[in-house]
Amino acid sequence: MPRTNTRQPPSAHMTTMTAWRRPGLMLALPTTERLKVRKRREGQRRRRREPAIDRTTTCRALLLILASLVAGPAPLLASSPPTVLESAGFNAALPQRALFRHWQQTTAKRHDAAPLKTEAPPRIRRIRERPALPTALAERRQRYAALIDGEARRQGLDPALVHAVIRAESSYRPRARSPAGACGLMQLMPATAARFGVTDLWEPAENIRGGVTYLRFLMDRFDGDLRLVLAAYNAGEGAVAKYADQIPPYRETQQYVHRVLGYLEKT
Repeated sequence: MPRTNTRQPPSAHMTTMTAWRRPGLMLALPTTERLKVRKRREGQRRRRREPAIDRTTTCRALLLILASLVAGPAPLLASSPPTVLESAGFNAALPQRALFRHWQQTTAKRHDAAPLKTEAPPRIRRIRERPALPTALAERRQRYAALIDGEARRQGLDPALVHAVIRAESSYRPRARSPAGACGLMQLMPATAARFGVTDLWEPAENIRGGVTYLRFLMDRFDGDLRLVLAAYNAGEGAVAKYADQIPPYRETQQYVHRVLGYLEKT
């Protein structure tokens, strides 16, 4: 029985792929395929013709261009070899040390010619107005101002000092009472009140008299040192004497002295 040819005819794709690989048969390719092959071959020829550029040489050339921009083109071009800028392949070696030295000298000359201004601009001092006392505090102060001023002058003290102490102690509240047991406008302890002949701690006049008398005693005890007087009024004269007539290292006492002095400056 004779054999029959069962081989399939080649497809159009196989015919095309076989045709373009054979030399001289590019016309068998479609138009778009021919353009792609032509561009690919032209790129291969171009890469074979052009020499490879060394990265190190390229960096040196970029350094030369940067230095010429910083130092100015005229002096640098005059001192550079004529073949460096003319050659497009950057094959010539550049004097990096000389180039860096030239850049340093040019930069130093520029700084000497035009030094940088480091002077700070003048600051405008703002004058703030002294804030007024709150209305309630001002009313309470006015209510007891006559008693305080009269007793302070009688004891030979500055009324402003007594006002500052009362503001820090009770804010002019006659019924103020501390957790430690101090009472009244000037926050007298019961023992201190009995010491200076105060019978009623809640009576504003007696409380002011006892507190001003205690301040007078402390002024004589510490020779008029206001900081020690205020520290002793807060912590007791025994605590100040314990630390060799210095302000005790108590945070409350130190803040109290600072606060009263601040009130005294504002009055």
